Amino acid sequence: MADSHGDPRRSPGSGSSPESPRSTGGSRSSGAQRLSERSAGHGYFDRLKANLRHNWRERTGSTVLLLTPAVLILAFYLYVATQVFLAPRVTNLDERELAGATVLYTADGDELSRLYQENRTAIPLDSMAQTLPQALVAIEDQRFYEHGGVSFKRTAGAMLQTAQGNKQGGSTITMQLARNAFTDVANDWIITRKVKEWITAVRINDLYSKEKVLEMYLNTVPFNYNAFGVEAASQVYFNKPAAEIDTLQSATLMAMLRGPTFYNPVSSPEQNKERRDEVLEAMSETGAITSAEAQRLQDQETEMDFQPVDADHNLAPYFAEYMRQRLGDWAKENGYDLYSDGLQVYTTIDAEMQKAAEEAVGEVMDDLQAVVDVSWSSASSPFFSSNESAYQRQVNPETAFDYFWESHPNLLNAFVKRTPRYKRLTEQGTAEEEALQQLKSDTAFLDSVKTNMQRIQTGLVAMRPSDGHIKAWVGGRNFTEDKYDHIYLSKRQPGSTFKPFVYATALDRGYRQNDVLRDAKIEYVNEGTGKTWSPGNFGEESGKMMTLKEGLANSKNTITAQLIVDLGAGRVAETARRMGIKSDLQAVPSLGLGTSEVTLLEMVGAYGTLANKGRYQEPIGITRIEDRYGRTVENFQGESRQALPAAVAYGTIQMMEAVVTGGTGARIRQFVDGSSSWAAKTGTTQDNADGWFMLAHPNLVTGSWVGFNSPQIAFRTRYWGQGSHNALKVVGHFIDGVELEAAQFEAPPGYNSPAERERSRSDPKSIFADEENVNYQADSIAAAAAEEEDSLDFDFGEDEEGNVVAGSDTTATGETGADTTGAGGQQAASEEQQTEAEQQADGDEQADGGEQADGDEQAASDAEDDESEEDTGSGEESTTEQLNQSQEVEGGGDN
Repeated sequence: MADSHGDPRRSPGSGSSPESPRSTGGSRSSGAQRLSERSAGHGYFDRLKANLRHNWRERTGSTVLLLTPAVLILAFYLYVATQVFLAPRVTNLDERELAGATVLYTADGDELSRLYQENRTAIPLDSMAQTLPQALVAIEDQRFYEHGGVSFKRTAGAMLQTAQGNKQGGSTITMQLARNAFTDVANDWIITRKVKEWITAVRINDLYSKEKVLEMYLNTVPFNYNAFGVEAASQVYFNKPAAEIDTLQSATLMAMLRGPTFYNPVSSPEQNKERRDEVLEAMSETGAITSAEAQRLQDQETEMDFQPVDADHNLAPYFAEYMRQRLGDWAKENGYDLYSDGLQVYTTIDAEMQKAAEEAVGEVMDDLQAVVDVSWSSASSPFFSSNESAYQRQVNPETAFDYFWESHPNLLNAFVKRTPRYKRLTEQGTAEEEALQQLKSDTAFLDSVKTNMQRIQTGLVAMRPSDGHIKAWVGGRNFTEDKYDHIYLSKRQPGSTFKPFVYATALDRGYRQNDVLRDAKIEYVNEGTGKTWSPGNFGEESGKMMTLKEGLANSKNTITAQLIVDLGAGRVAETARRMGIKSDLQAVPSLGLGTSEVTLLEMVGAYGTLANKGRYQEPIGITRIEDRYGRTVENFQGESRQALPAAVAYGTIQMMEAVVTGGTGARIRQFVDGSSSWAAKTGTTQDNADGWFMLAHPNLVTGSWVGFNSPQIAFRTRYWGQGSHNALKVVGHFIDGVELEAAQFEAPPGYNSPAERERSRSDPKSIFADEENVNYQADSIAAAAAEEEDSLDFDFGEDEEGNVVAGSDTTATGETGADTTGAGGQQAASEEQQTEAEQQADGDEQADGGEQADGDEQAASDAEDDESEEDTGSGEESTTEQLNQSQEVEGGGDN
């Protein structure tokens, strides 16, 4: 019987063996032996597993090494295939509307202004100088005509050069176009961007000719200073179109392609010249120019005429801003983007007239600023001269306007309270008084408030009456300093320039030029309020009978008052509205003396009605708009209507001609051509807050206003505060700088000169008898009473740096109640000491400024007296008026 321990089927250690501890006796020996046997068995299996793992790793590693290139190639192929679908489609790229500036042109075809996000004007290749594409190909891609959009040879060469430390671009012109034309390509991760560039470039090359690629490229590249494309760049750097630049200028622009800032010919001329010379050398290599020509040009300087495009600096910045606002509304209504659709806007502005207007404003207003700076610098009797240039020698910037602010602390407080900083402080919880004191302790801030408010301002606009075309527009002294436009935003009392509406109404109601009224006061009692209105002239009333023509020429308040009470203020307001005044008019008797606020643009349009035989032509600034392809999308014509009978308009013009020949506007004769007909009207509001002058020629109507942004600041002297001494000079210098064909106002067919006849009413007061206006119930007192000093009609704004600047649309709201006292109290004290000098100045100016025509010398002198202070219907004469009347002598100032 066999021993079970010798059974070969038993696993090692499962039974005894000769070497087993159990066979030698003792339990401990047997356990140790079994443990040893078990350990030996596990080691065998571990070694087996390790060998298997090693073999698997070797084989797997070899397999991976063999498969990796294929996987990578497959992955890259899939990546590229994906980008093929993601890359931009280039169909109709040549018709793709690149962001283009809206360009405003003058009536002469000169560029006026640009509105843009990207200042670009796309042009065809044949409208570029031939040297531009030649220089581009030479310096950027000499194999351009050989490759299919991508040059792998160029790319590899660029990589090699870059690896050697000489960084070089490897993109072809077509690849650069892909990057310039598609922002999603330019902004991608670098590898994705390159792949998309290759794909897009190949597509572009397949669809478009090489010439078209060059054209599209040259219209997309940036050149700094907001110039995109070679046409805009040529205008900015050389002030000429791209078709007219020479070889050096072409090379200069192409030198900027590597880096428009580093190689900028204006800011970095040396770097640009170095790169420009490389361009010239490359052009000689391609045969565009000879080596000798390249060497010759390298020794020359590029002819520059740097004209950066700036919205604030153009031929007519106020007009451009006015048009921008109106074009913005038009663009929204018609589905255009004003800043990217490349519109071409043809305006009515005459370039030469606009230049003359800008020069006139600059010349006259600088002198008038000196006048007010000196006049308000001291409490004592200020320096006075009738020669405005004399004030320039007296100006001390340290003391300018010191006395004004010292004597008007409440007014300064009111101005501070209108600033954005004050409003922010109070909105954040700061007490009003604390906010006021905090801001007044900031010297720089307070000075900015004072500077803005003490800067004298003006507006000048000229219009062709036959069609309403605006020929010149200057809304202020400096658009950068003060963007507030005093032509269409500012509403001010027009003073005596409103009187022609009264006289036109009178003629329309049956009066004649030679009808007479007595130069005497009337007393009108408003039965509804019990208030009286008894306006007088600035000088004493003569008590004499006076024709309507004389009354208007000499601006007699007494004559105008009698007419408007007889006619009815409502009729006068209606006449003004028909003639073009759109602002709200208070139908009260004082309306005829100019107490309702209007804009200068409205006044010029209304005076155009008189010059245009009674036909109103709405003032317009645009004749047509074209799209980027030159297709007319809209033509413009202003509203046109017959507002007055032609005979009435002509009769009013005849009376206004007397203003020039022997009335308050006689000084304009030193500026105008005597071979033409001229009609005019002067205007001054109470306390010299506003000076006006309106001048009509058969082919041009011009108006100017002079004053401060707030009517509560005024000229200190009566002489310089009159419209005939400030606004008249602005218009005069403008007219002196323009060329107008000689023309006469023509009488309408069948018109007969008015015969002399006297109205039956010898007593002016009798005009109330049996008239429908006896029970006139409207409030006869215009909103011209003194307002509290903190009741203003002007707001401040802030520039980008937080400085105080003039400008909000507050005065365009049509609010009435403009201040009529201004600096009147202080003015009276100073004028008491100046009157004699001013009167002497008036007398000297009469002697030097030309003789009065037709024996009207005395009438002109009287007219100047009458209109230098307008009665705005306050019922009582102001202290200033009483003082000046008591001191007035023959030959005094005008308005």
